[in-house]
Amino acid sequence: MRANQTHGVDTRDRLINSAVGLLHSHGYRSVGVKALCESAGVQKGSFYHFFSSKEDLTLTAVERSWQLLRDEVIEPVLAGTEDAAQRIREIRQACLGPVGANHSDPHWPHPCIFGRLAASITETEPALRIRLAEIFAEWADLMGGGTQGWTALADIFGRLVLAFTVDSPEVLEA
Repeated sequence: MRANQTHGVDTRDRLINSAVGLLHSHGYRSVGVKALCESAGVQKGSFYHFFSSKEDLTLTAVERSWQLLRDEVIEPVLAGTEDAAQRIREIRQACLGPVGANHSDPHWPHPCIFGRLAASITETEPALRIRLAEIFAEWADLMGGGTQGWTALADIFGRLVLAFTVDSPEVLEA
C-alpha cells in the first residue's frame, strides 16, 4: 500500500471513529461536519474526499457500530444462554458501555448510538431512518422475532432511556 493510501485509510477511520463518539454523545443534530473534522484531526476537504455528507458518514458509522454490537455482544449472549430474561439483562448491561476490545477509546461504538440517532433524526434523513429501522428489525429478529423480539428490544431501550432521563440506575434492574 502506498503512503497516501495508508494515510487515506487512517483518515477515513478517524472520521468514522469520531462520528461514532460524537453521535453517541451528542446526537445527530448537534454534530456538524466542522466538529467531526476537528475531533478526527482532519481538514474539511478530507471529509468530502471520503464522504458526500454527514448522513453518508453517519451511515458508515452506524454500519460499523452494528457489526461490532452484533458480533461482539448480541450473538455471544444469544449463544451463551437460553433464558430470554437473562439475554435481555446481559445485552442491556452491555449497552451501558463501549463494545469490543477498545473499551478505553471514547470513540468506540456504544450500542445506544442507535437509540440516540433514532431520537435525533427527522424525515430529512430518509436513508438513515431506513437503515436504523432495518437494524432494529434485525435486532428484534435476533431476540426471538415477532412480538417477543420487539418486546425485548423495547425493554432494552426503554430502560436505558428511563435510567438516563431520571438518573436512576435501579431502573435498569427493575
